[in-house]
Amino acid sequence: MVNQHNCLWLRSGNHHIPDQSHGFPSHGGPVPTEVKIHSFLNTDDVIINDGIHETIFRKSGSVLDGKPPLFPDLSPYTGSVFHTREGSDDLYLTVVWMFTDKDLFLDNQGVLTTFYLERYGRLSTTSLTLEYPDKSSWLVPSTSIIHATGFENNITAGYFTTIQYDDSTTPAYYIVYYGAIKSGNLIQQTPYLKELMKPVFDPTNFNNPTFSVGYSS
Repeated sequence: MVNQHNCLWLRSGNHHIPDQSHGFPSHGGPVPTEVKIHSFLNTDDVIINDGIHETIFRKSGSVLDGKPPLFPDLSPYTGSVFHTREGSDDLYLTVVWMFTDKDLFLDNQGVLTTFYLERYGRLSTTSLTLEYPDKSSWLVPSTSIIHATGFENNITAGYFTTIQYDDSTTPAYYIVYYGAIKSGNLIQQTPYLKELMKPVFDPTNFNNPTFSVGYSS
């Protein structure tokens, strides 16, 4: 069964996750970067093994706070990290912009789209299906469906999506990007980008996956 709700975001849909009780601070208070931003970054190596193939992403350098590589400085709460993929020369970039105010979140989606993405690359819309067959059960969904916007130019190719905690007593909103750097086109990189996204969007990470938009079982 699939439970989806389409919301506009860069000509595509939001990936909306209900309140997960992460213990966020009160609105307008100090923001713990390691909780609110790093939770959507792979801050260590990523090893994906489906029983047949193994893909290994090695973290390259430290997690960067502040203005991200390649993209605009949309929020004071921003984190980014690079990974390399073993067996290749490919380099991958993950960026997370976090907002505590929904109006700023929506405004900056427009800024990112109008003043950067539409000017400097090609956009597309898609739904990415991430499968977790080893974790499937009647309680836990086996698939995450990520409504995403593809972005591609001669420097990077990857996917944007958004994550919203509207239902929380301390709302938080995220724009996230997972992309390859100078390593082929988006179609070629999509299988690896999906692998890189898997740990972040694993259904077992969420308290109420049955009611989460974009999950199926």
